[in-house]
Amino acid sequence: MSRPPKAREPLLAAALRLFVERGIDGTGIREVAREAGVSEAALYRYWASKDILVRELYTEHLIDVVRLMDAAVDGAAGIDEAITRAVIAIYEVFDQDPLVFRFVLLAQADVRLIPAAGVRTPLDVVTDLAQRAAPSDVDHRHLAAAWVGLFLQTAQHVLLGRLPPPLSAHAGPVTLLALRLTARP
Repeated sequence: MSRPPKAREPLLAAALRLFVERGIDGTGIREVAREAGVSEAALYRYWASKDILVRELYTEHLIDVVRLMDAAVDGAAGIDEAITRAVIAIYEVFDQDPLVFRFVLLAQADVRLIPAAGVRTPLDVVTDLAQRAAPSDVDHRHLAAAWVGLFLQTAQHVLLGRLPPPLSAHAGPVTLLALRLTARP
């Protein structure tokens, strides 16, 4: 029997929503299938296990987010503009598709989601920018870590209602603070 042509996309959408809302461990295959309105068998036609589904979903969105960030940074006149563009781009992902943002950027700590060797991540984009921007007396990896904390904690504050949405409205202040971390003494 051939795969239902329209089952894959509803399954991916249901999986994304449930993984973000309930966590990967708190979501079962049966729930994903039910949420998508298909049978478990239909889900297993695409993915042999939940782990394979999780990895494919993560990698697919990860590649899209990195592509967006790289495109935003490409052609920037200088490091200040590149940082500004990167922040705006990633915050627009949050505003347009918060589930993708949360899954890709806020769930990166899950060791099951460590991408395969050679797969670029948002952290790689930030680290590359930090390498260009870090003062000579600062390890660029520390700068990248500080930026990631600044970027993600601002998003977390919007998610928790401590800062008003949209997240992109906070790109200016976040960028200013990120640039201040590159200031030379």
